[in-house]
Amino acid sequence: MSLQFIGIDPQTGDVRWNHFAGDGSSQGPEHTTDPAAVKLCGEAFEAVWNRGVPHDQYEIR
Repeated sequence: MSLQFIGIDPQTGDVRWNHFAGDGSSQGPEHTTDPAAVKLCGEAFEAVWNRGVPHDQYEIR
């Protein structure tokens, strides 16, 4: 099974995911407002975002 992080709703603090089986079929969404999960996902997103390359600087090698 794989997990796709969808995002955090800043209005509600609701974190959403989609789950997929090995064959790619959807296993349904999940959401939580648990403060620890919201904090973890927010920090993870920021860490990855900060490592990204600006679109205008991206080069295929």
